[in-house]
Amino acid sequence: MVNYKLFCILGLCVLILLSIPFAYSATGTSKLIINQTVFNLTPGQKTNEKFQLILSSGSTWGTSIDVSPSVTGISIIFNPSTGDPTFSGTLTISVGSDVKPGEYKFNVSATGDDPTTSPITIIVYVTSPEVTTTSLPYQTTSNHTSTTTSPEVTTMPKTQNNYFSYVIIVMILLAIIIGGSLYFTKGSSASKFTITGLSIVSVILSLYLIVADSTLRNFASIHYYLLILYTILLIVLNPTMYVVKSKTSYTILGIISGLFFIGMLIDSLMGMPLSSLNNVGSSFSLNYFYGFGKNNLSNFSISFTFSALLILTFLIFIISIINITKQSSINSVTK
Repeated sequence: MVNYKLFCILGLCVLILLSIPFAYSATGTSKLIINQTVFNLTPGQKTNEKFQLILSSGSTWGTSIDVSPSVTGISIIFNPSTGDPTFSGTLTISVGSDVKPGEYKFNVSATGDDPTTSPITIIVYVTSPEVTTTSLPYQTTSNHTSTTTSPEVTTMPKTQNNYFSYVIIVMILLAIIIGGSLYFTKGSSASKFTITGLSIVSVILSLYLIVADSTLRNFASIHYYLLILYTILLIVLNPTMYVVKSKTSYTILGIISGLFFIGMLIDSLMGMPLSSLNNVGSSFSLNYFYGFGKNNLSNFSISFTFSALLILTFLIFIISIINITKQSSINSVTK
């Protein structure tokens, strides 16, 4: 006689065991990306900003975005506020007409099955309406004496999001100084050793980004693998300069460095269009790669490494062109 109770118990145990991996994989972590987190508004104003919630690990599942604390008169609304990562949308910050001037901080985090590991802080500076130069001050007169008082004005803080322009200036200055010095140096040995030195530093910086930049690894896989490819090419091509006496090695190294530099520059200016971060906004990559820790998207070490790699790649490209030009001049004179 079949023991139906035993059969049911065994079947229930099997279902429980099968559901354990599914339940485990249904949870993970996510990363919330908001390009701008500091806002200057006056009472009655509102503004919009893009955001993106990206799955970092695990499997996509129901996740919601929460804002705390609750401040009377100031609302921060995410649309959509719930979903399965990865998803993007728009957040709207509204300031009521009766909100007092001051600094208001809000913590934003994702909760649910794919929570964020740490909250993002949004700062809203509510300021008094600016007073124009044509506005008359308030005047009070008593016993033929007058005192003048002006309306109170809250100064809006100035925020520095990134240092892209400074990086470009440093890059151009170094290219002029180093490139000019090597151009007027006799022979090609100095250029060769300079390229090798710059390549060694570039490889070290690239390896650091490959290991430490989790955002690049998780959300920009194409960029990540191109960086690995460039690192390998630098390691392989540099020794050939000392083996092959023709300008072939310089030409190949110059072309690769030039293409990689142009790719890095355009990619950072266009907001990493080939990555899953392309919906956040065109200035995301500028703030991330050149922020130097001045905004919530950036990290000083990552920004410094990427900026230095951009400069070094450009220098390798310039010096390779200089060396090719010098060798062509030497060959023409010899003939």
